[in-house]
Amino acid sequence: MKKLLSVVLVIAMMLTAAIGLAGCNKNTADSGKLTVWGGINGSSTLANIDEITAEYHALWEAYNPDVEIEWIDGDIKMLLASGDFPAVMMSGNGHFQNQEVAKYAAQGVFVAIEDYISEKDTPNIWAMFNEHPEAKAAATSPDGHIYALPLFRGDLTSYFETFFYINKTWLDKLELEVPTTLDEFYNVLKAFKTQDPNGNGKADEIPMLFGNEMAYNYPETLLSAWGISTKFGVFDAWLNVKDGEVRFCPLMDEWKEMCKFYNKLWNEGLLDIESFTQEYAQYNSKVTSATPVVGFTFNKDNPFLNNGDEYIAIAPFSADGKITPVVHIHPGSIGQKNAAIVTSACADPQAALKFLDGFYDKENTITNWYGGVGEDKTFTKEGDMYVWNEPEEGKTEVDLYTNNTVWGTAMIGYLDSETEYDVLLEKAPFMKTYDEYFEVMKPYIDKETWPRPYYLEEDATRVNELLTDLSTYVEQMKAGFITGKNNIDAEWDSYIAQLKKLGAEEFLEINQRAYDVYQKAFNEMAK
Repeated sequence: MKKLLSVVLVIAMMLTAAIGLAGCNKNTADSGKLTVWGGINGSSTLANIDEITAEYHALWEAYNPDVEIEWIDGDIKMLLASGDFPAVMMSGNGHFQNQEVAKYAAQGVFVAIEDYISEKDTPNIWAMFNEHPEAKAAATSPDGHIYALPLFRGDLTSYFETFFYINKTWLDKLELEVPTTLDEFYNVLKAFKTQDPNGNGKADEIPMLFGNEMAYNYPETLLSAWGISTKFGVFDAWLNVKDGEVRFCPLMDEWKEMCKFYNKLWNEGLLDIESFTQEYAQYNSKVTSATPVVGFTFNKDNPFLNNGDEYIAIAPFSADGKITPVVHIHPGSIGQKNAAIVTSACADPQAALKFLDGFYDKENTITNWYGGVGEDKTFTKEGDMYVWNEPEEGKTEVDLYTNNTVWGTAMIGYLDSETEYDVLLEKAPFMKTYDEYFEVMKPYIDKETWPRPYYLEEDATRVNELLTDLSTYVEQMKAGFITGKNNIDAEWDSYIAQLKKLGAEEFLEINQRAYDVYQKAFNEMAK
């Protein structure tokens, strides 16, 4: 299918006023229609949504697909609970977590689709899985079936979440080098606090800033100094893999060292006192201050909007100058999971997979993710290359595609940055900026990415139960150790004992089983 398939997620915005859709009977597929839920639920605030909808709808109709598509709107969780749900669901914006996929697969609501994927019938999905076995492995459930298709961007820079930003202007003013070890980092922070690097005559400098549990800004990023990559507890639960062994970082000696280093910074006023209490608005007010006051922080984008040119992204620190740092990358880098699902309401899963396969066509993917071709659209076509149009004054290419698409890069699709970017799709300046940052971090990316594997239904339930208690306790003690409320040397053994009492070892066992399934699927695909 050609790029006309962009319609799927956009047409999902055709609300009941436009096409009069309501719930869909399970047997709708038998009538010759493929009922599709696009996951938008009428939530878009795009001013031109009607225009986008009409354009893509016209393209879809012109393409004249083999099956008639009926678009379903509404809260998908309620539709599933009612038993009155569509045949196909595209849920790329995280509508389904792994545990939910396990639940609905066990109930027979989500159907296994791997038998319908072939070079003949679904050439684009087949190519994605064969060119990137990690994507198929990530999509494989513990029972060996695939219940949900991933999207694959291949652009590692998009999935690298947390860069290390430091004020280079301050370093130069104080005649300091970019720190490479924790001792050097400590000395830099101390100089930032005591030597008035912003030159305003006030002791208002915040040497280091983070927001505990804030996306891209979490303190666990510093574990990289000890060769440990992980993410805080919301999704990846402080899990890490080394030589195939799954590890729970709060149990590790390196976690203790991290907390002790932060405690040293806290005691000397080098760490922002609001690190454990501030919301994003407070954090943002500090990094966007007219006069720069922050020396160092973690983040994805350069957050220093008013003084961004003073800051650079630097390589991660080594704890002792001997340990090679290892940094975390979002597991979506091996395939962003649960992007498209076929349900038991589908009378013809093969037709559904053929329909979905069109979204994985490379040109379809470009226009689906970033918008169409035309003077008032995102691109001009020059040969095979999609070239970005010039944005309006004061706007960027990001504004172009966010105004011309509904889901953007959360839509199902497949591109490989190694072969498609600057070949089919011109790299925009914002992409090149990430490339510059990414080149600094690329040598340190953990080769054993934690893949957020699927669980069996009973394991999924148990993981959630265990993580609730574990995360509450870990967060409490992390803050206590760093702020000095708890003495880490005196209380470490009791802390470890309590983690085990709360089920840390069982939590590890379940996650090891799930990871082994992923690794087995990867090894089989990679043969």
